[in-house]
Amino acid sequence: MEKFISFLLYFLIIYLLYLITVVLKKEKYEKYKKSKQVMFFVKRYKVDFNKVSFKGFLNVISIINSFIMATTIIMIRMLVIENVVNSIILKLSLAFVILLLLIIICYSVYGKILERRNKDV
Repeated sequence: MEKFISFLLYFLIIYLLYLITVVLKKEKYEKYKKSKQVMFFVKRYKVDFNKVSFKGFLNVISIINSFIMATTIIMIRMLVIENVVNSIILKLSLAFVILLLLIIICYSVYGKILERRNKDV
């Protein structure tokens, strides 16, 4: 239960920071549309922002990114608390691998959802 509460706390802090710095800044939407993260979805999953709300897209991306970061933090903290990993290099390497795997999985699932939504519209 303690780990779940920690996860929720990390998730909420990261999400709120993301919300304040990205989603609510409408004047930066054009700049953000050209970012590599958005271009990945446009090229790979053929996302059309005429059919998909860009603000909604940013909101879901911020939720996904918050989930990815919070999960990585909690998993590394669990390994540290249980003394499984003592080396800082090993902790960073594990965090990097976990981060990459979560990004690939979460982005591909969301991309498939967007792809399906574009076909239905």
